[in-house]
Amino acid sequence: MVDVRDIAASVAAILANPAPHAGKTYTLTGPAAVSLHQFAAAVSEAIGKPVKYQPIPVPAMIETLAKYGADDFAQTAMRDYFTAYSAGWESAVTTAVKDLTGREPRGVQEFARDFAGAFGKR
Repeated sequence: MVDVRDIAASVAAILANPAPHAGKTYTLTGPAAVSLHQFAAAVSEAIGKPVKYQPIPVPAMIETLAKYGADDFAQTAMRDYFTAYSAGWESAVTTAVKDLTGREPRGVQEFARDFAGAFGKR
């Protein structure tokens, strides 16, 4: 997992000096491989309420997205993401964020604390 703020900082660094990045591809990650169970635990700690990750079958998730109006592109993107994540895709960690921005990427604990209000903390 990678914090969207780290994605934005990485993109800003590339746009500020694009020449050295021409033709390159970067895989942006957070500082550690994190399971969805670990992410739920970080949110639980941040909001002071129990949060548990409950896996659901990918087809059921896609059906729910369609029910709520997600278009074909969004459904396909989420299907591919969750299928890859379920197969261990989260195990890869890179230094790309630090290489591009000069700072360590944020971990899920920091993300959960910073956005605790969005997760229901009052």
